[in-house]
Amino acid sequence: MSERVEQAQPAEPWDGRERRREDRLLAIHRRLLERIASAAPLPEILHSLVGMIEELSTDGMLASILIVDPDGRHLHHGAAHNLPAEYNAAIDGLEIGPAAGSCGTAAYRRDTVIVADIEADPLWAGYRDLARIAGVRACWSTPLMSRGEVLGTFAMYYPTPQVPSPEDREAAAMFSQTATFAIERHRAEEARDAARAAEYAYADRLTRLAAVSLDLSAADTLPDLTHLIIEEGMSVLGADGGAIGVIDEEKGVLKVVLSDIFGAENQRRFAAIPMDSDYPATYSARTRESLLLPTVEAGLAYSPLMKDVYALTDRKALVTVPLVWGERTLGSLSVAWIDEREVSDAELELIERFAAQCAQSLERVQVRLSQRRAAITAEQMSEALQRSLLTRPPQLEQLSIAVRYLPAMRQAQVGGDWYDAFLTTNDSTMLVVGDVNGHDRDAAAMMGQLRNLVRGLAYDSGDPPAALLTRLDRALRDLELDALATAVVAQVLPPTSEAHSVVRWSSAGHLPPLLRAADGTVSVLTSDTDLMLGITPETTRRDHIVELRAGSTLLLYTDGLVERRDEGIDESVARLQEALAECGARPVESLCDALVERMVPDGGEDDMALIAVRPRPGRERVRVSPADALPIRSNPKDVREARAFVETACRQAGVAGDVRDTAILLTSEIVTNAIVHAATRADLTVTADDQRVRVEVVDGHTSLPYLRDHEADATDGRGLVLVHLLASRWGAEQLPEGKLVWFELDAH
Repeated sequence: MSERVEQAQPAEPWDGRERRREDRLLAIHRRLLERIASAAPLPEILHSLVGMIEELSTDGMLASILIVDPDGRHLHHGAAHNLPAEYNAAIDGLEIGPAAGSCGTAAYRRDTVIVADIEADPLWAGYRDLARIAGVRACWSTPLMSRGEVLGTFAMYYPTPQVPSPEDREAAAMFSQTATFAIERHRAEEARDAARAAEYAYADRLTRLAAVSLDLSAADTLPDLTHLIIEEGMSVLGADGGAIGVIDEEKGVLKVVLSDIFGAENQRRFAAIPMDSDYPATYSARTRESLLLPTVEAGLAYSPLMKDVYALTDRKALVTVPLVWGERTLGSLSVAWIDEREVSDAELELIERFAAQCAQSLERVQVRLSQRRAAITAEQMSEALQRSLLTRPPQLEQLSIAVRYLPAMRQAQVGGDWYDAFLTTNDSTMLVVGDVNGHDRDAAAMMGQLRNLVRGLAYDSGDPPAALLTRLDRALRDLELDALATAVVAQVLPPTSEAHSVVRWSSAGHLPPLLRAADGTVSVLTSDTDLMLGITPETTRRDHIVELRAGSTLLLYTDGLVERRDEGIDESVARLQEALAECGARPVESLCDALVERMVPDGGEDDMALIAVRPRPGRERVRVSPADALPIRSNPKDVREARAFVETACRQAGVAGDVRDTAILLTSEIVTNAIVHAATRADLTVTADDQRVRVEVVDGHTSLPYLRDHEADATDGRGLVLVHLLASRWGAEQLPEGKLVWFELDAH
């Protein structure tokens, strides 16, 4: 039996072992690249990379990856498969520097750092206790570089002192490149996500700004506009507050409104900044340039004033842009953030676009405010002119007369229409309503001349209406007054009995008067209309006669009360006829108000005038004559006496309690006004009957009071506001040696 001899297997050649190691290394590398290509999360990829390289080691090698923080000054934990948690926590946030262990130093030098013996190498002087905890004696760290930027470090740790072999260097280089590629891809994805998020955020801000811009276009007042800008607008811009500044050219300042978050004290401090100051808001308003101050350092370099701004507002980043509309610079918009930040071009563009919307809305509101101020000024001037031309009617025992004048809605408070009512020397009452062609100041001026001519011609001539109109027409020609006008003149003769009065009237191309009988029947006083004034002075004019019986009402009016674009004049007069039939039983004062409300509820396109006259019923009335007037001196107790004086007159006349109380209240106001402002003797006169209460105060001061636009907390001038709100009518008239202030209350 032969002996079997066992032969030993020959040892594997070194190159075979190396080939298998390379194959394994390449396989690991390929799996890592596949994970990167599949967009696996970065922490998962780095964790796998560290685990795989540790599997290749035969001598207990451990690996870690640290990633540079966004600030570029620290390294934070990326992956460390088997290093102790205490070690990882200690080096998380490691500061990059020239002696910060292997990793911090490699990132600082941007080159590989090989520490063969941690116990002996000075780079680890401050970290040896950590190395002992981790059980490592050698560390080789390679910086992860991308286009000159340090992304992090890749480190291999060994339990014994040693230097890297060529194979380890090759593996370190391969895995460093792989880790770099993974971090680069992650950053690119983050950048894409950030860009996409920024795009969405930008689109969202545009949408929200569009909504704010829509609200801005509807803002009607400056407070509403500024609130939208500094509260709603700042929120949309992602800011932590801001301000809007509006240039006040007259005072040379920038009027600033801050976000509420900055507090009332800062609002007072920065409410009005001189335009020549170095504040960013005034800089942009002055130069029409945007100013970016992203950091405190940049702000202090711009101006030392910013030190106080930073301290008071607790904001470290600021952008100011001008508010420009056309050729006008209106002010500036300031946008602030709590932390320092760089403002991107897209953000600046958004802010500037919002500022353009703000400027457009601010211009619109300012123009509207200017127009309102101009309208108020024109209205005050026109009302003063109107009061001087359109005087109150006479207070007669036998007749109740009410008058109204309303301006055109789109014109100043006066036009070519007028009314007049006055007594003549033969005790006739003349009633005049006329309309000068035109709706401007020239028409108003001509109206004043015609009114005065009629008064002068009628006062002591005794002429009937037709003769007066003929003389007026001739005067227009002879005095070279270039005017065309219509007019109706009615002469109410002294009553022959308490039953009725006779009215003679004549029309120069004017609309027909209306007469309402006591039973409610309304007649249109038609006739062959004579020519209007200013055409042929020699034309024949005729008088007409009508009886004004008890309970009947005569109405004279201008075309502004009735004319409408969508109907003929006959239809318009018929509407007025119907309204007078329905409302005519009211006292003449309330009748006029009812007719105006019925015929022109929203105001008319033309000015209008009307006169309503009615015989008074035969009953006793109380009147305190000027001879019995109450003297008022500069003594507050006179106010009490004036109140008692008016109360007595009202009680004697049987005036209702609420009307009496209002008369007493308003008497206090105008008497107090005379005592405070006139500082001269004044006289109080009261007229009270079943139709109305009239109180007059005459003093020696020549300045007329006027209604002011007061703030809510104002006290000066509030008495006149009460008179304006509560009186049926009121006014003030210039006298040769002082003024007359009066008010009337309807007794019904």
